[in-house]
Amino acid sequence: MPIDVQDFDADVLDRSHRVPVVVDFWASWCGPCQVLGQVLERLATEAQDRWVLAKVNTELHPELARRYEIRSVPNVKLFHQGKVLTEFVGALPAGEVRKWLGEALPSPHASSIERARGLVGQRAWAEAHAALDPILAAEPGNLDARLLLAECCLHEAPGRVVGLLAGLGPDFEQANRVEALRTLARLVERANRRETLASG
Repeated sequence: MPIDVQDFDADVLDRSHRVPVVVDFWASWCGPCQVLGQVLERLATEAQDRWVLAKVNTELHPELARRYEIRSVPNVKLFHQGKVLTEFVGALPAGEVRKWLGEALPSPHASSIERARGLVGQRAWAEAHAALDPILAAEPGNLDARLLLAECCLHEAPGRVVGLLAGLGPDFEQANRVEALRTLARLVERANRRETLASG
């Protein structure tokens, strides 16, 4: 069930430290708001508490509309750790809202990924690898986990690196890191082949 916001700090900001909160800023006179509201409610039910939906009627809470610079409705903002992560304006169709959520929501494995990042920093490749594999099995599209696992594989299984980075092209925001990992993986594999030939 969506939260009808009464106390924004408690209902949204405080709660967003425990679970991401999608806030639907709407108005009763706005037809597209009604349509989008139904889409968001259906998706929130499907999400099974991965995120929660809060609704703010901008007519009843004009101070919140000013505070969050709502210039037109519907306006949807995603709050996490007390801050706005991202937003969209207008009544998107269900498929596009679902896509936005998929891209915008923080990973449920965020704390495990941070732990793995620390292990990579300590060069504990095997331990980081063991932590990252189940994350990627549960969440194959998690780019942070893929890049960290590629870095581990560089030291443990360089043959896996190219497959892990498949589909990440030059328009990807960390394209330089991806290309560096690919290049290093090729060099490591080449060096390993030379060692094998020399020892044979």
